Amino acid sequence: KRIHSGIPRAIIDTLTNIVGMPSIDEPTKEWDKIAEENDFSNKLVQQARPLTLVCGYGAWKINFNSDISEYPLWEFYDAEFVEYIYQCGVLVGIIFKSFYKNAKNEDFVLLETRYKAQGNSYIEYQLFKLKKGNELQEVNLDAVPELKDIPREKQVITGLNKILAVPSRY
Repeated sequence: KRIHSGIPRAIIDTLTNIVGMPSIDEPTKEWDKIAEENDFSNKLVQQARPLTLVCGYGAWKINFNSDISEYPLWEFYDAEFVEYIYQCGVLVGIIFKSFYKNAKNEDFVLLETRYKAQGNSYIEYQLFKLKKGNELQEVNLDAVPELKDIPREKQVITGLNKILAVPSRY
């Protein structure tokens, strides 16, 4: 339970309202459909911008799931669940951290690394069991039933020299 005067919340709300909505240089009908499908305005104002202002950074993960939508789906992660990968001062990858428990009530962290290299885009998954003393032990993805549909091998998108994620920083 948070107990404070309410001033921090008022500051974040004020800064969020001052910044306003981003302007899209050349919006297309496709952009409008993607933004609507993702409830972009609401996610930006209610989730991404306040968390980025508080934490300093975050990232949008871009997913494709034709069972849910014909458009890319965006998911925001705040600084607590994101790590940036730099090479020579250039952002080349983003690591997303997601936490799980299995039926035995054991704790796990899934590291989803999205990066670009040699003109291609890559996605890799690693699952770690959280042990006592903050020790990590890499385990098979099968240890958590919810991860049954995640690819076991590194995914490669040939010719796409982009990270399938977008940093959010102020």
